Amino acid sequence: LPPRRAEAMASSRSLIFKATSDDSQAVDGVVLRQLMQNTAIGVDECVIMKDLLAKRIAKSSPNVKYKALRTVVYLSENGATEFRMQWQRDNTILREHTAYKGTKDPLRGEAPNVRVREEAKRAMKAIFSTATFKAGAGAHMGGKIE
Repeated sequence: LPPRRAEAMASSRSLIFKATSDDSQAVDGVVLRQLMQNTAIGVDECVIMKDLLAKRIAKSSPNVKYKALRTVVYLSENGATEFRMQWQRDNTILREHTAYKGTKDPLRGEAPNVRVREEAKRAMKAIFSTATFKAGAGAHMGGKIE
């Protein structure tokens, strides 16, 4: 890999871990925007990001699951089309989480699990939405239709 591309891939990995930290803090918008820019690197980067997010969704913590799903929604709505296409091809983990039943939180009860289910539903809608088209790496829209 060219050094710049390898650097961007390492950047995506650390950004995904930052975005999906195991706490109740909101996902940082700056981190999401940086991840969105990384989706434009190319299909390989989108595959890596999708795989990393799927692994984060598979974690046991509802906080990590929710944040990873929230990141999928944001990148599907704002990132390169290739990112959504990767999720469209393999959305099993998203579908499974629309019916997620985790253990009750001692303080918040069922709320974290409900939040995961709702965000999984939003993620499913986002990956199949046609209203969120963004030009991906190398794709350009513009000019007149003749």
